[in-house]
Amino acid sequence: NLRLKLENSIDLIDHLNILSSLTVNISSCILYDRIKGAESIDEMEREAKRLYQRNELFGSVIFKVPSNGSQNRGYDSENVSLPPIIKYTIRMSLKTSQTTRNIRMKIWAPGPHNSPSHNQIYSRAFVYLQDSIERAIIELQTGRNSQEIAVQVQAIPYPCYMKDNFLTSVSYSLPIVLMVAWVVFIAAFVKKLVYEKDLRLHEYMKMMGVNSCSHFFAWLIESVGFLLVTIIILIIILKFGNILPKTNGFILFLYFSDYSFSVIAMSYLISVFFNNTNIAALIGSLIYVIAFFPFIVLVTVDDELSYIVKVFMSLLSPTAFSYASQYIARYEEQGIGLQWENMYSSPVHGDTTSFGWLCCLIVADTFIYFLIAWYIRNVFPGTYGMAAPWYFPILPSYWKERLGCTDLKHEKGNGLMFTNIMMQNTNPSANKT
Repeated sequence: NLRLKLENSIDLIDHLNILSSLTVNISSCILYDRIKGAESIDEMEREAKRLYQRNELFGSVIFKVPSNGSQNRGYDSENVSLPPIIKYTIRMSLKTSQTTRNIRMKIWAPGPHNSPSHNQIYSRAFVYLQDSIERAIIELQTGRNSQEIAVQVQAIPYPCYMKDNFLTSVSYSLPIVLMVAWVVFIAAFVKKLVYEKDLRLHEYMKMMGVNSCSHFFAWLIESVGFLLVTIIILIIILKFGNILPKTNGFILFLYFSDYSFSVIAMSYLISVFFNNTNIAALIGSLIYVIAFFPFIVLVTVDDELSYIVKVFMSLLSPTAFSYASQYIARYEEQGIGLQWENMYSSPVHGDTTSFGWLCCLIVADTFIYFLIAWYIRNVFPGTYGMAAPWYFPILPSYWKERLGCTDLKHEKGNGLMFTNIMMQNTNPSANKT
């Protein structure tokens, strides 16, 4: 019966033989002798470097054994093979230990430092090696088995805290959301400016004796009033929607108002270069979105950028605005929110920028955009405008006209001449007679 069973199971026996031979071959490739000794630290470091390059380094131990016998007089060398006090240093591989380059996390958030990856590093690498060495020293010093000694690892207690995963995601999504919210305004403002330019309303108003500054401030007040309603609605959503409950609401209002003026200035600058309304609206929105891209680079390589580079990148107001919104989200994540006392400090360790500093740069961007647009609009007014010389900012006549200090008689004569010309163009029957 046994013979018949073996004959019937001959295929199974062949598979077992193949499996056993594979097991023997695989086990023969495993190196069990992992411990290597060295005579000096330099020799150990060279060997450790070689093993690390081959991904075979676990760690190294340096025993600080007394070099003379002056420190060994307190024990009997016949009964004890080790000194009573042993000092040693454990150096772990970078792949099996946590980095010590930073004392703390760059961006602090409330909560214990208890990620599973870090816990496994200490419990399976450093702590495991230290426990093995300590047990071996105890056995050699006392002659007793140390396997009965239990070792328990526990994290340092952390006080109660509120963890909101939504705030963690807000620090990355808030800049993009706030930036996108103003794309429509850029397109609308640019389209309106180019439309007025296409209708030559600016020239008509000048012919009627209306100061160009009055026309500009009328458009500015209209745009600011339109954005003011949007800002109030946005602050209500952020505050009463518990998205940014800790942040000072008035600071948010000033922050959005600051950026609104920058959006208006950018729209005014973009409108100078176009004559077609639809193309201007499309290209204006595209330029606005492209001006946001340096923010992605700024966040990615923030540690490697100098203060001057950050200043130049912040000359694009969408980048400065998005970068400042990250400070709002980080302070909110820490549970304190953005306040007057911390708006000029950074929640990031070793950072050279702050929320208040970026708001000042947004104000500077606004003045730069308006200044460039004002100069280009006067030197290159378009097909129907009168171009001013490139040095017009230093002409006294230009500023007298803008401030309303020109000769009244001269203005009256010009006005009558314009009226006569218009009457001739609009009354063809008078020309025939």
